[in-house]
Formats: sequence, C-alpha cells, structure tokens
Amino acid sequence: MAKDPSAKQGGPRDRVSPPVKEIEIPGGLPRPPAGLEQAPRVELEGEVYLSPAALVARWGHTVRMKTLKNRRSLGQGPRFVRINRQVYYPLEGVRRHEREVMKIRVPDDGPSPASSGAARA
Repeated sequence: MAKDPSAKQGGPRDRVSPPVKEIEIPGGLPRPPAGLEQAPRVELEGEVYLSPAALVARWGHTVRMKTLKNRRSLGQGPRFVRINRQVYYPLEGVRRHEREVMKIRVPDDGPSPASSGAARA
C-alpha cells in the first residue's frame, strides 16, 4: 500500500508544546489522605486541578499514568501545571481536551463556571 506523497510528514516533535506554569505555594498543599502520594483534587483561586491518578480514574482507566507522562513530555494531552513540583491538570483544560481532541463526554462532576450563568433553550 503506497503512502500519499501529499500527506503531512510531521511527527510529535514538530508540535509546539505550551509553556508549563509553575506555581509555588508557601507552606505547601494540604496533606493527601493516607496511602496517596498527592491529593487527587486541589482547588486554588476558584479553579479545580486533578492529579494524574484522578485523571486516569476519570477516564475509566483507559489511559495509564505512564501514558500521561509520555504525552506531557511530547507536548500532547490536556494542559497541565506544576504545583510545588507535583503535576496537576486544570479541570477546565481536561474538559476541553475531552471535547475537542478525544471527542467524548465524561459525566460532569458539577457545573463549570462558564455554563452556570448561561440558560439553555
């Protein structure tokens, strides 16, 4: 089967990854429950962040933690931030990724700030 010569030849390294936002919190985050290495969900300044483990659970364990790490290194996957050297995914970025890239709907875990003020017809 011959490849189409007009097909784009770019690979994952050709993509430009967004800059990583580093956040330092004096005194650190609240301690996670026993047995967890980081809190599954953090709320800062009104925005909710999910840990990689919480994101894997949200997606029904169809993606492994190692896959998330690989996608972060390639600049793929949902936007993420580092909070006190721990990786977290903003919930709004996860929802956008699910809608636009994965084309799936995950059960909503509460109203988003953007949709709470708009009335549906």
